[in-house]
Amino acid sequence: MTSSGYRDDFYRDFSRGEVIQAFVWLSVFAAVAVMLQVGYFWAPLGIVFAGWFNAVLRRTAKLWTQNRWIQLVPLGVWAVGFWMMVGKGPSISEMLLLLVGIIWPLATVK
Repeated sequence: MTSSGYRDDFYRDFSRGEVIQAFVWLSVFAAVAVMLQVGYFWAPLGIVFAGWFNAVLRRTAKLWTQNRWIQLVPLGVWAVGFWMMVGKGPSISEMLLLLVGIIWPLATVK
């Protein structure tokens, strides 16, 4: 048994279609989350929530695949959504939201 408690064949229990559906849903959640977080970026709690929620999305993505690049798909959707909503010249608080939203999940999820 591995240190995380998962079986070695855990990832083989899912069909390719199930994995694709999971990542579609994770990406939808990331897109909705970034809309809410950018809409309420002024709240410090919103910035903390962005980091925490993106870490949850990344950890959930890790359950579906071992490929680290694919695990980053929901985080990538979140980042693209951020830049689409903010546009050019983000404020300091928006930059803080971006940094926390990306760095926290990358630093906390091994």
